[in-house]
Amino acid sequence: MEKNSKKAFLKALPEFINIEKGKGSVYFEIESNTDWNINVNNSGDSVTGLKVYPLNGHGNATIIVEYDAVETENYQQNASITVFYTLYDIRQSVTINIHRRNLPDKAI
Repeated sequence: MEKNSKKAFLKALPEFINIEKGKGSVYFEIESNTDWNINVNNSGDSVTGLKVYPLNGHGNATIIVEYDAVETENYQQNASITVFYTLYDIRQSVTINIHRRNLPDKAI
């Protein structure tokens, strides 16, 4: 490591995002001094119409997360967005979890 080089860091906030039933968009912030790239996992109970951008960059950024409306009354949808970067030649990651839910209460 060079004497004047800086240690790579990356922080992404907030770590958890709750979204509403209707179509919309939310944002999260990346604070970083290095290159990064994003992987979106929207499988299983996926978030309808999920779009995330930009998917790569360097340094600080605002990440836009767009989603479509849910057409049913009862729903549960989840996705995760993982931001990858390298620290001392080792791949590191930070994950943002996205969630929306409207399920009836179960009788006890």
